[in-house]
Order: sequence, then structure tokens, then C-alpha cells
Amino acid sequence: MFPLFYYLEFHPDLDSSSLFIYVSFILLTYVLLIYSSIKRTHLHSSHALYFSFFSFFTFTTTAGLEIALTVDQLFMPWAGFYLKNGEPNFKSSYGAALNWWDGTFHLSLYLYMIWCLLERKSFRWAGFIWAGSIVNSILVSLPGNFIGVFSHDLKESILFNIPFALFPIYFTLKEWQKPSPAKLLKNKKEATPRSF
Repeated sequence: MFPLFYYLEFHPDLDSSSLFIYVSFILLTYVLLIYSSIKRTHLHSSHALYFSFFSFFTFTTTAGLEIALTVDQLFMPWAGFYLKNGEPNFKSSYGAALNWWDGTFHLSLYLYMIWCLLERKSFRWAGFIWAGSIVNSILVSLPGNFIGVFSHDLKESILFNIPFALFPIYFTLKEWQKPSPAKLLKNKKEATPRSF
């Protein structure tokens, strides 16, 4: 993300069509990298879906971290382009806090869940914490964007939040239907015959 933000910030002469080409190329490259990683690891189909989304969300949380660093002026203003042309509500104190939370806590959870997927370990508890955190922040930020101070500055980039709102709900509903690992372990112990 750093090179993309750097390029966008210091080349203000970009028109929207060339910007679209640059961003599409970067995202397409990233999607191809995710796809090749899935093919190499031979993940189960549901885990491949989780791996894809968690990998992409990891990519976006680094953007959130860069935006937070820019808003708090702790870093070069590389994300200023997005703050002007994307979601100006991130300039508020809530927007900065949201990006700090996303760029630290959620990034850590994504990396942990990706590691669990690759090691074939359970990440259910981390997934529920993540889903609750994301849904909570979306429930506060989206209505705030529509009725708050920055409601007159809403742009199409707000639509990028749709996958971030829907996928945690899908994940929670899907995982909630599965038996918990503790229950599976208990059933396995009960099914094992005792030797005297």
C-alpha cells in the first residue's frame, strides 16, 4: 500500500481513468497472489474462501494503518489523497481511532487467522472476536457517515465498506452452525471405550 499511496499523493495530475487503471492493476496482482497461495496450500474450499477474504482484508488494514498515521501526522502524508478523494470522514477523531483499531487489532487477528488456516488449526474464537468487532464498528460508522458532519462529502468509496459489513455476518452464521471444537473433543472422549 505504501507505494500506491505515495504515487497517488505525489501525482495529483492523475485523472480518474488512469487512477482506475493503476488501482485495478495493483488489486488484480494482489488477487493473483492470493489465488496462487491457495493453490499451493491445497486448502479446503470453505477455508479457501476464508483465506481469500482474510488476505484481502489484511491488505486493506495496512491502508487503514497508513491513513491513521497520516491523520495523526506521525508519518508522511501518503494517504492524503484518499482522505481528500475517498472517505474524508477518516479525518475525524472517530475515523482516526477506527483506522488505528483496524490497522493494529484487526491486522493482528487477520494474520493469526491466516496462520491458523495454513497450519490447519482452529481459529473460531478469534473469528468471532473479529466479526463482533467489525460489525460493531460498521454499525457505528455507517450511520454516522450518513447523518454526521461529513455526510455532504460522501463519495462512491463508501461502497467499499459493503464486503466488510457482509462477510463477518456470513462468517458468524456459517461458523455458529458448526459444533465447537470443545464439544467435538468431549464427544470424542465419550465415544472412546474405557479399558479396565
